[in-house]
Amino acid sequence: MDGTIERRAYYPGEVIPVVCNVGNQSSTRVIPRVTLRQTQTYIVPIPADVAISGDCPILMVTYDLHLTADIPSARDLHVNIPVIITTLNIVNQVSQCLLDGLDELEGLDGLDGLDGRRRQLIF
Repeated sequence: MDGTIERRAYYPGEVIPVVCNVGNQSSTRVIPRVTLRQTQTYIVPIPADVAISGDCPILMVTYDLHLTADIPSARDLHVNIPVIITTLNIVNQVSQCLLDGLDELEGLDGLDGLDGRRRQLIF
């Protein structure tokens, strides 16, 4: 079994299309299932010479898509695909960065036809 996704980063509430391939060479029906899992890891450094306060834990949050091939009367197959859940609009930021760079180039002598390139960069 394997699974793929279009990209690695998604926004909260966005649908994540998943392609799951299961090589089933039996007559048993296999049911694929996908779950978005959040893992929270709390890391609290405790220096040897300082009293423990616990007021400033460091939190690391990770996400993965947990793919399961549910096989009746057999061991299920599992695959984890790491994903990033972000509020940053990475695509628009990269596009804007490229456009800002083209705006700076337009002011230079000898560079013509940048408007055509600008239209191609907009996603």
